[in-house]
Amino acid sequence: MTVSSTPDDQLVYNLGSRPSYAFSPVIVRARCPLPDSPAHMTYTYRPEWPEVAVDQGVGPATATVAVTLDADGNLVDESIYRSSGNDLLDAEALKAVRLSSYAPEMHRCVKSAGSYTMDVVFQQ
Repeated sequence: MTVSSTPDDQLVYNLGSRPSYAFSPVIVRARCPLPDSPAHMTYTYRPEWPEVAVDQGVGPATATVAVTLDADGNLVDESIYRSSGNDLLDAEALKAVRLSSYAPEMHRCVKSAGSYTMDVVFQQ
């Protein structure tokens, strides 16, 4: 076996009668910092407890919101998946989802669209 280098600094391993192989001495980094990562919020709008709900004595509640993100993390659609039991809190949950920002899911450095659910919890 002989080893030589090419003008572009590749190392060439000549294995005699077998084929030669060239390897680059440079380690190539991934094209993105996190090649596989779940979709996540990059900015979370904090929902407010509507005054009318406070006056009505509405206790702690959770609204589950279904969201659809495009491959750039833009919100495409949102809807109430499971109601909090109070229309005012559900409306505030949708507002919070609309005013938040998102990063899309990544698979091998490729952004992908998707649909998800998230809980918006209201506590006094």
